[in-house]
Amino acid sequence: MSEPTAQQIREYARQHTQQQTRQHFGITRKQLLQAIGDITLRKPWHDPDVFIADLRKFKNNVPLLAKYYGVSESSVYGRKRRMRMPNLRKAWGKKHDAYIVMHIHTKSAAEIGKHLKRTARAVYERAKNLGITYKSAMGYTNTMLASDLQTSTSQISTWTEKNGLPYEQHSSGHRSYDVEAVYQWLEAGNILRLGNIEHCSEDYQALHAQAMQDYVGALELETYGFIATAHTQALKQFVVGRMWGFGNVYKRSDIYDYLTLWVPSMKVKPLPDETWFAGLIAAFHSQYIKTSELAAMIYRETVAGGLYRQGLPRPVKPGIHSRAEVIAWLQASGKHPKMLEGLTNGK
Repeated sequence: MSEPTAQQIREYARQHTQQQTRQHFGITRKQLLQAIGDITLRKPWHDPDVFIADLRKFKNNVPLLAKYYGVSESSVYGRKRRMRMPNLRKAWGKKHDAYIVMHIHTKSAAEIGKHLKRTARAVYERAKNLGITYKSAMGYTNTMLASDLQTSTSQISTWTEKNGLPYEQHSSGHRSYDVEAVYQWLEAGNILRLGNIEHCSEDYQALHAQAMQDYVGALELETYGFIATAHTQALKQFVVGRMWGFGNVYKRSDIYDYLTLWVPSMKVKPLPDETWFAGLIAAFHSQYIKTSELAAMIYRETVAGGLYRQGLPRPVKPGIHSRAEVIAWLQASGKHPKMLEGLTNGK
């Protein structure tokens, strides 16, 4: 087989990994780099085994791996997320452990993590595995937590005393926080309390984005024409907490059924989450029907009078009937076949 030309090597390398290219042409890495020069290689993402092997070869150093692939760092991070391996970490070595032991009493976990190129949370977990004492308290101090959440220690104290942030009180008088317990507290909607989420780690930013999908504030509900303050007693049991910029916060799934009943009084084109509101509208039409629509189906017969005496179920709220209850009554009584036909056809 004749020696490949630089042009042939470049064309093949654009569609394959460097390792595959070297094996195909039987050349060394030095010969490959001389042939491809400064061209940008497109690395195929379809081989997860090669990607994992490359991650380990570069010791999970994303910038170096991105440079090796000729792609952006965000592309590599995106590939890791799609493969559900965002927490692939470098192994802890003796030098790493020694650094933690030496500096844990004088530096914050964030500072140690920056030096070791790890997250603060990884440092906390590693220190815990090593059985290291953090200053006067064991575990995660309010100073460390404030640093991670980009807030003040006084704010941490407020959340602890007034908003249920879990902690452990030590005999020394100091408080400490369990990493997992704090994460679960944030996951329960409290991540929305953070005012500088853009300065927090990617983990917390992702958690905040998910919370925006799972929770809704009273101020957002007002954009749909639903005034939560007028339903204080009914919604009281569903309040997760009161947060700046949101008002009372509720889990969307908890108040979905209640909001569905009030769709007729809300706006037709709401903001900012039209998709979520469209789901409410669809749920209303599948579960309920207006009294006025029932009257129209039977050609203006007075619903409030004659039909109630005939056994029509009472409305679940003024002007709103349960579609299932009305259909069951019509089927049992055999009355008003046109109304039954209209309801069963989804009108």
